[in-house]
Amino acid sequence: MTLIFYIWLVLAILGVASEVFLGVVGWGLVLALGATVGAILSATGASITVQLLVVATLTLITAPFIIRGMRRFNKGRNESALLSEGAFHGETFEVIRAGERLGVKIQGDFFPARTVDSTLQEGQRVRLVGMSGITANVEVVDQETA
Repeated sequence: MTLIFYIWLVLAILGVASEVFLGVVGWGLVLALGATVGAILSATGASITVQLLVVATLTLITAPFIIRGMRRFNKGRNESALLSEGAFHGETFEVIRAGERLGVKIQGDFFPARTVDSTLQEGQRVRLVGMSGITANVEVVDQETA
């Protein structure tokens, strides 16, 4: 086997590992698929030019489908989905203070919060109803039902 084969093999392993451990929502699978095809082409003796052209074409064709599919799959499980796509909507959080701002912490990140029906207070329970940029749109959860 040539050095190029082993490079393709390492890229395939890195792609799978990044998907599993980093949750890159499809990009790791795209890399792994392309690198696997590159390794197969290398093992069959294809020139590096053919390998690169086939892998690039395959990546351009499959990337949108794989990434869209992974986002839909993860959105339903609320893992690795984007906040703007509905992840964590409907879940309750406690209002915290960061400097002069009130907001909520979602997966360790602070998001300033805003509500239309009342004034927020530190320690209040709120439900996430949407996102506007980095601002969490929330509604106050009735303290008796929390």
